[in-house]
Amino acid sequence: MLVKGDTLFKILNSLVNELPQGWIAKSDKLSDQIAIYGPDDAVIFIKSNKKSKTSVIGKWPESSSGQIMDPYEWGVLNFNDDYPFMRLCILQSTKSNINKILKFISDYKSIYNECLNRHTLQQHLN
Repeated sequence: MLVKGDTLFKILNSLVNELPQGWIAKSDKLSDQIAIYGPDDAVIFIKSNKKSKTSVIGKWPESSSGQIMDPYEWGVLNFNDDYPFMRLCILQSTKSNINKILKFISDYKSIYNECLNRHTLQQHLN
């Protein structure tokens, strides 16, 4: 079984005190979603979908023209690299799921910063 509904918000309640400095989490019970906001407009979503699956995925910087670009398009990841993505599991402890989320935040922020650096360079070239 994967994380859904109330379990997702139990994770949120425990996660709030564990987030790195500068990160905040907000919940939306109507859409079964948690958004974690970080520095430099970084956003991570923890979403439950209709198939009772919960995924953790990040939003990436847009190009200077407003085009949505992922780490592959920014040239930060090669096409054979794994895309930063994760699922949470109800069979694991809340602490285990939180540790997975915190690891994801660390990995995501590293890749996000690389994308952001390329975005800044792109703006200087235009």
